[in-house]
Amino acid sequence: MKLKTKILAGTATLAFLAFAAGSLQAANQVTNLLTITATIQEQGSTNINVHSGVTTVTAPTKFAFNTKQFLALLAQDEHAASNYNSATFPPGAKLVIVVSDSNAPYFCQVVDKNNNFLVDVSNILKFQTNIIFQLYSGKTKNYSFGVGGDPTVTTLHVPTFGFDDSGITNGVGFQCSMVGLMKTTVTYTIVNRSTLVVTTSGRIASFAGAGTNQSTPFLVTGSLNATGRRTFR
Repeated sequence: MKLKTKILAGTATLAFLAFAAGSLQAANQVTNLLTITATIQEQGSTNINVHSGVTTVTAPTKFAFNTKQFLALLAQDEHAASNYNSATFPPGAKLVIVVSDSNAPYFCQVVDKNNNFLVDVSNILKFQTNIIFQLYSGKTKNYSFGVGGDPTVTTLHVPTFGFDDSGITNGVGFQCSMVGLMKTTVTYTIVNRSTLVVTTSGRIASFAGAGTNQSTPFLVTGSLNATGRRTFR
């Protein structure tokens, strides 16, 4: 694909397709590193005093939950599903979402510290956005006037991020769905008139959601960041 064709095709789409649905084309993939920081409040226990007839429910149990915990659950689930040969990932493993600059689906994957592929986890992790309701801003370049300038597109959208291992036999039993306003910025930088560098940055400053952990209800709040960079020649 010619350089200016890549930019013209991608400028209007990659910003929101940083996590949208559609068919992945390997030649135009951009891998986004995903980091999650969250707090879970789990339903407290119930105690019934048979002598006084008083029922007491304790306050919700609160604990931190981040990318490291997500990776731990994913390793156990993918191992139970026979998709990965260990119940743990190696130190430094990372959670990524791979996307395209065309109308394509995302892939949720785990890579090692050197960015080598370990396992696809799209069977458990789901990231969806409503491509109809999105707000765009930024600048583009009409490349019929020559290659130059750095197009930048910013998109506001409301994706849903879910974890569901209910289809896995002997899985850890964790399901949740989270939603929040995401701001995604994609910058296309021309280097030496022959190289295109695509930089992506997305953030949900505050998300909220709900789920169950081995059938115990919980609420979750937190933030999510995604960053990526890819060079095309």
